[in-house]
Formats: sequence, structure tokens, C-alpha cells
Amino acid sequence: RLSAAQEAARDAREAKRAAKKSAKKRKGPGEGEISWTRSTFERLVDAAPEQLTSRFEMTHAMVLNVLAGAPAAGRDPGEHLVWLARNNDDPPTDRNPHLRRLGEIYTSMKQAGVVEHVSSAQASASGEPRLRAATDLPDDFALNQPLSPFALAALELLDPESPTFALDVVSVIESVLEDPRPLLFAQEKAARAEAVAAMKAQGMEYDERMAALEEVTWPRPLADLLGDAFAVYLHANPWIEDQEISPKSVVREMIENALTFTGIVGRYDVGRSEGIVLRYLTDAYRALRQIVPDELMTDELRSIIAWLSALIRAVDSSLLDEWEAMSTGQALPASDGDGTEGTELAFGAREDGTVPFSANRHAFRTAIRSALFERVEAMSRDNVEALARLDEASRTPLVAPWGEDEWDAVLERYWAEHEWIGIDQRARALSLCSLNETPTREDVLELAPATASSDFERGQVARIEAIADAVDEAAAGTFWLATQTLFDPEEDMDWRIVALVDVPASDEAGRVALATITVGAR
Repeated sequence: RLSAAQEAARDAREAKRAAKKSAKKRKGPGEGEISWTRSTFERLVDAAPEQLTSRFEMTHAMVLNVLAGAPAAGRDPGEHLVWLARNNDDPPTDRNPHLRRLGEIYTSMKQAGVVEHVSSAQASASGEPRLRAATDLPDDFALNQPLSPFALAALELLDPESPTFALDVVSVIESVLEDPRPLLFAQEKAARAEAVAAMKAQGMEYDERMAALEEVTWPRPLADLLGDAFAVYLHANPWIEDQEISPKSVVREMIENALTFTGIVGRYDVGRSEGIVLRYLTDAYRALRQIVPDELMTDELRSIIAWLSALIRAVDSSLLDEWEAMSTGQALPASDGDGTEGTELAFGAREDGTVPFSANRHAFRTAIRSALFERVEAMSRDNVEALARLDEASRTPLVAPWGEDEWDAVLERYWAEHEWIGIDQRARALSLCSLNETPTREDVLELAPATASSDFERGQVARIEAIADAVDEAAAGTFWLATQTLFDPEEDMDWRIVALVDVPASDEAGRVALATITVGAR
């Protein structure tokens, strides 16, 4: 029980709070009125001006702009950069941080091949300054991000002959962009939900599932390659130690899954953050256009960049109009609409929005690999009924599907040589699944068994010869050969599934039209 003094103190506090709540707020100016007077103006005039703080800093973009513009203005780029570092509104200090930063930027750009420093003799012979931008860069090369030089250097690690080269370029560029965190968290949530379902199906205990989930994150293409490369790059460029690469798959996922802006926002339920997603796509478009040099620019990459530009304009064209006006020095065109142009289209879509199943080559290849691995999983369970159903479901007009007897025959031979078939991440490696998109008659005939001693083998020879004739007569690219190598206990990798993919039939059916040709040792 409170004493009288305590009760009085409590009442006083409550009365004080009540008074504060009931105190009327100062009424603001009404509509069309102003809140200042002449005395307010005179007080501002007579008062001492506030001290302005210099925000000058050396950046990669500034260095490149000077290298591009100084010669035309009759200045030496190197001397002008040093002059800028010394002549600015920063207070004088014993050590000039801008000169140090300029040196760091120069070293970083030189090691990345962005700039070159030639001898005086070379400069005199060419009529150009000693310090200059590399000639093989795009005119609007982007160095407004500290890791742009790393992205340029990392592109050299990719294999231009790889069927995923264009997507890998996209992944390198995405790794140096600012994270659209709401979308990445949604991707991680979806990946973890899928992982939990798979682990429950495998009978994993709760504690094991929770421990395994710690390793599940959003998709991070090329994470190992880029991580190792960045460690080497950081060793040579220690001044970027406060920067980190962030592998992610936003644009890449949209390409692989034929998604529009609305599609990816809806898939991950990030409608409240669609502005962040759109800004990210705009940054990705700019970086792709600015960083990728001409010698690495393939037709597929040009198609991706053009598609991304059209997609962004379909959502809000002002984002690109403003940037392109600034980059060209032209006036921003007047807008007479709602800032959108056209309809959102997925990568590879027709004008009417429909996407032929094979038009998006990345999504098509992924579907083929998935179809083949479904057979691997069924083989691992020795489930000939499921294998026959898979072949029937993906049948092609050209080739009759395998039945239970054919699958039973090949599995009997496999189990005589190996104890199990792997279906883990090692077995799912892209290196174990190859696609020949322009097979020849000879490629098909090589699949025939060397000897045909059984009815099954003799039937295989006749089947393969008929397929070879069809491939030879068809236009290039009509049929593909897909090969999935099986992961065996000894890691001999000697067994494989080879299937024929009928591209026109796939477009007509809206699914992979695939027929098993042969399963066996090489």
C-alpha cells in the first residue's frame, strides 16, 4: 500500500501527463498562408552564414571522365587529376587523402586493364597522353561502383564457348550490384521451404533439418569461382577490403524461368518492395551495358540487354530516359503518358506474350536436364514402372518410348556392375549433363552397340539407324542429343543416358519431347 506522500507524488505525475496530452498544439499556417515574417528574413540576412563542408572525393568515375575529356580540353590527364586532388575546398592537411585515394584508384584500374600508362616515346608517336583509358572499353564503361574493375577482370575467367556463358556474365555483373534485400530474403525463404520438404521426405530428424538449413541461402551462382577470384583481387587491391561481392540470381532467374517484372514480384510476394526490385533491374541493365567489353559481347548478351531495357520501359520508362539523357548530354524528352512503354514480356517471348517452349534456351536446357535427372532418380530406386511412365509422358512423334522391359534389361546390367546410383548434389553437377544442339548423323550412329548379340541390342541398332536418318534429313537444331552421366560408387562415370530431344515437338506440346536412345557404358 502506498503512503500518502507516494500517492500525492503519483497523482502529481498523472496530472502532469494529462496536462501534456491536453495541451493544444500550435496551430500551423492555413492553406495559402506563410509562417515567416519580414523579421525572419532579416534575421537570416544578418546572421553569420553556416560553414559549408566540402564533399569532394576521388572516384573511379571521376578518373575515367578526366581521362576521356582532358585531352580534348588541352590538358594532360595525369597532371589534371593531381591538380584536382590538391585544389579543392577541403581544409589543408599535412597528408592529402585525395592523392592517396587517386593512387589507389590508378593502381586498381591499371591492374584491371582499364587504363594504361605508356612511355613518353609511345605517347609522342601516337599523339596521345601517357595516361589514358584502355581502347577496348565501351564508351560508357561504368566505374561508379568500386567493384566494377573486379567485374571486368572476372569476366576473363569465363569460358566463351560454354552454353551458359551469357548467363555467367549476368551472374558476374549481379555479384557487384547492391542487394535487393527484400527479394533475396524471399528467395532464401522459398529455398528453405523447398529444402525442408525434401529433408522431411528423406526422413531427417528435426535437429538435423535445422542444422542443414543454416547452409541454405538464396541462389548464388558462381559463388566459389567469384569468391576465390575476389580473394586474389583483394590481395592486390587492399584498399577495397571494406567491399564485398554478393553473388545472387535475380536477372538470371528471370531469364532461366521466363519471368517478367510482375512475374518475379508475384512469385516471391514482394509487392511492397517492387520499387527496390525495379531499381535493381535498372542498375543491372546499366552495368551490363557499361561493363561488358565489345570482344565479350555475344548475340545472346545483346538480346538479354535489349530485353531488360524493354522490360524496364514497360514498367517505368523514366528510369532509363533520365539516365540515357544524362549519359548523352541531351535534354530529357517530355513525357506525355504514364511512364510506361509497351507490355512486359519474358525473355524469349513473342510479341503476343506467349513463349515457345524452346525459345528461352536457358529455360529449355534446364527442363531437359530436369527430365533426364528424373530418370536417374527412378533408376536409383529400380523403379521400371516410373521410368516407362516418364518415357511415355515425354514421347516424341519420331521415336517410340521405352517400356518396362527395356528399362529392366539395362538396369539388370547396371546392378551387375555397380551397387547404387548417386542422386545428391555431386550427381546433379552440370558437368555430368551435356547437350549437343546440332548433332550429326555420325554422332547418332556412334551410340549403336559395337556388337548386337541379343534381340534387345539388334533392336537398338535398328532404332539408332532410323534416328540417324531423321537427324540427317532435318534442319540443323531440329533435334538435340542430351547425355546424362550416372554417378556410380566407384566414380568411374562410365554409364550414361542418351536421349533425343525433338525441339518442334517440344514447342507444340509445351513440354520437353524427349525419347531415350540408349542407356549403358560408354
